Amino acid sequence: MTSAQGLGLLPRRAEAALVAALADTRVVVVNGARQVGKSTLARLVADRCPQAEERRLDDPGRRAAGPGGLRASPRALAHRRGTART
Repeated sequence: MTSAQGLGLLPRRAEAALVAALADTRVVVVNGARQVGKSTLARLVADRCPQAEERRLDDPGRRAAGPGGLRASPRALAHRRGTART
Protein backbone atom coordinates (compact mmCIF):
# COMPACT_ATOMS: atom_id res chain seq x y z
CA MET A 1 0.00 0.00 0.00
CA THR A 2 1.37 3.38 -1.00
CA SER A 3 0.74 6.42 1.17
CA ALA A 4 1.66 10.06 0.87
CA GLN A 5 3.98 9.80 3.86
CA GLY A 6 5.66 6.72 2.38
CA LEU A 7 6.58 8.80 -0.67
CA GLY A 8 7.86 11.72 1.38
CA LEU A 9 4.80 13.84 0.59
CA LEU A 10 2.94 15.90 3.12
CA PRO A 11 -0.19 14.14 4.38
CA ARG A 12 -3.41 15.83 3.33
CA ARG A 13 -6.97 15.64 4.52
CA ALA A 14 -8.12 15.22 0.94
CA GLU A 15 -6.64 11.72 0.77
CA ALA A 16 -8.79 10.45 3.65
CA ALA A 17 -11.83 12.30 2.27
CA LEU A 18 -11.34 10.74 -1.17
CA VAL A 19 -10.98 7.23 0.27
CA ALA A 20 -14.13 7.77 2.35
CA ALA A 21 -16.05 9.07 -0.67
CA LEU A 22 -15.08 6.03 -2.74
CA ALA A 23 -16.47 3.74 -0.05
CA ASP A 24 -20.04 4.62 -1.03
CA THR A 25 -19.80 6.54 -4.32
CA ARG A 26 -18.95 5.08 -7.70
CA VAL A 27 -17.52 8.24 -9.29
CA VAL A 28 -15.62 10.91 -7.39
CA VAL A 29 -14.28 14.01 -9.13
CA VAL A 30 -11.03 15.60 -7.97
CA ASN A 31 -11.11 19.21 -9.10
CA GLY A 32 -8.83 22.14 -8.33
CA ALA A 33 -6.22 24.61 -9.49
CA ARG A 34 -3.25 23.65 -11.63
CA GLN A 35 -0.18 22.11 -10.01
CA VAL A 36 -1.72 21.40 -6.59
CA GLY A 37 -1.39 17.61 -6.64
CA LYS A 38 -4.72 16.35 -8.02
CA SER A 39 -3.12 13.67 -10.19
CA THR A 40 -0.77 12.61 -7.41
CA LEU A 41 -3.68 12.34 -4.99
CA ALA A 42 -5.74 10.30 -7.47
CA ARG A 43 -2.81 7.98 -8.18
CA LEU A 44 -2.13 7.43 -4.45
CA VAL A 45 -5.76 6.59 -3.75
CA ALA A 46 -6.09 4.37 -6.85
CA ASP A 47 -3.03 2.42 -5.68
CA ARG A 48 -4.46 2.13 -2.18
CA CYS A 49 -8.04 1.14 -3.07
CA PRO A 50 -8.28 -1.97 -5.26
CA GLN A 51 -11.74 -1.02 -6.56
CA ALA A 52 -10.60 2.47 -7.63
CA GLU A 53 -9.45 3.53 -11.09
CA GLU A 54 -7.91 6.82 -12.09
CA ARG A 55 -9.47 8.30 -15.21
CA ARG A 56 -8.20 11.67 -16.36
CA LEU A 57 -10.24 13.95 -18.57
CA ASP A 58 -7.20 15.88 -19.76
CA ASP A 59 -6.37 12.94 -22.05
CA PRO A 60 -7.81 13.72 -25.54
CA GLY A 61 -8.15 10.00 -26.25
CA ARG A 62 -10.29 9.54 -23.14
CA ARG A 63 -12.54 12.47 -24.07
CA ALA A 64 -12.98 11.18 -27.61
CA ALA A 65 -13.40 7.48 -26.71
CA GLY A 66 -16.46 5.78 -28.09
CA PRO A 67 -18.98 6.90 -30.68
CA GLY A 68 -19.49 10.62 -30.35
CA GLY A 69 -16.95 10.99 -27.54
CA LEU A 70 -17.56 11.85 -23.91
CA ARG A 71 -20.01 14.65 -24.64
CA ALA A 72 -22.27 12.25 -26.51
CA SER A 73 -22.04 9.56 -23.80
CA PRO A 74 -20.76 10.77 -20.41
CA ARG A 75 -21.92 7.51 -18.80
CA ALA A 76 -19.19 5.68 -20.72
CA LEU A 77 -16.61 7.26 -18.44
CA ALA A 78 -18.21 5.75 -15.34
CA HIS A 79 -18.30 2.17 -16.62
CA ARG A 80 -15.89 -0.22 -15.03
CA ARG A 81 -13.53 -2.06 -17.33
CA GLY A 82 -15.08 -5.26 -18.56
CA THR A 83 -18.69 -4.18 -18.06
CA ALA A 84 -21.18 -3.07 -20.64
CA ARG A 85 -23.90 -1.36 -18.64
CA THR A 86 -26.15 1.18 -20.35
